[in-house]
Amino acid sequence: MSRPHAILSPSASERWLACTPSAMLEALEPDSPPSEYAQEGTDAHTLAELKLSLMLGQISQEEFDTRYDFFVKDSKYYNADFEEFVDSYVKEIKNIIEYDYNGKYDVITLEDVISLEDIIPDGFGTSDVVIVAGDTVHVIDLKFGRGVEVNAVENTQLRLYALGALRKYRLHGPFTKIKTTVCQPRLYSNSSETLSVKSIYQWASEYVKPRAELALRGAGELVAGDHCRWCKRRQKCQELGEKQLTAARAEFETVVLDNGILDPKDMTPEMLTKIMQIAPKFIEWFNDIQKYVNYSMIYEDLKLPGYKVVEGRSNRKMTDTDAIQEILRTSGFSEDDYMSSPTLLSLTRLEKNIGKKLFNELCGHYIIKPEGAPTVVPDTDSRPAITNLKNLRLHGQEFDLKIE
Repeated sequence: MSRPHAILSPSASERWLACTPSAMLEALEPDSPPSEYAQEGTDAHTLAELKLSLMLGQISQEEFDTRYDFFVKDSKYYNADFEEFVDSYVKEIKNIIEYDYNGKYDVITLEDVISLEDIIPDGFGTSDVVIVAGDTVHVIDLKFGRGVEVNAVENTQLRLYALGALRKYRLHGPFTKIKTTVCQPRLYSNSSETLSVKSIYQWASEYVKPRAELALRGAGELVAGDHCRWCKRRQKCQELGEKQLTAARAEFETVVLDNGILDPKDMTPEMLTKIMQIAPKFIEWFNDIQKYVNYSMIYEDLKLPGYKVVEGRSNRKMTDTDAIQEILRTSGFSEDDYMSSPTLLSLTRLEKNIGKKLFNELCGHYIIKPEGAPTVVPDTDSRPAITNLKNLRLHGQEFDLKIE
């Protein structure tokens, strides 16, 4: 059975250290299914661990081959590029061992479970690679994302892993320094931070421990910032909303006139720079608001002035492509009229090639137009509001949330 996530996990430490009430507030939120990006990252870590285990002599070539073949068949994310990026990470670990430590180390572990209970009650995490060599504890983390660059400098997750490793391997000491490294192969980025053991213990006792105590009590002040990106409550957080609105007003006030937004070609370079800097954050926040409004109006009966829930638009679909293909074949049409090898042409193309009226006479009983998913639109939209959402939910109907 998998171990439950720590409430104050190192991976979320940037957030709960900055905004101490967020940890307990997030704990009240239901867990979301892992994203495609998270699942891809999990697969990358699995393959990396397998390759590093072979490199370090922890498994035999035979065991590696068996597990590798299974992984390749089982992973939906595996391809040549995926493996190339994992290999570049494995090569970086090899270089660290050979060039930083001359191939000599006291301990090297993979997927090492690290306890932080002396600093954070019930705190623990899993470090990708820990190297103990001489007077140094070195923690290395693989980040497989390609959207946001992660830096090792002042990285609280890695610092916490290093703290746990110092405690776990203290008998191999004494240690004088810790080193943390982030490898992000898809962004061709590696970064490191080196700190004295004294400074990291001081950071832990004077900053982390008191803030962890606040966080576990749900105390302290809400603080909005870049750390809100992955918070499960970001759509509901008044502090974040006010911060985003204030920032938007401050940045846009110089480019808004009585008659509306200035045309971009009339803006100064300074104005354009301000908009380029603030707009992505504002758009991301607006997308969160839009998703929250859609969910709340459809599932929780939120009433929003000026908006209503309607049946969304949907596309016609063919229910039995094999049957349609057989009808057209036996009706004397050539494959060029209805096939784009090896699949049937789209409905639009079929109607154009066969003739809309004839096609519908022959195959119309295999064409349906499903009901559109509920979606939120302004009151000015001509479509009638759905009035029986509650009844549909009571009958167990699930909706694919759609934004138009």
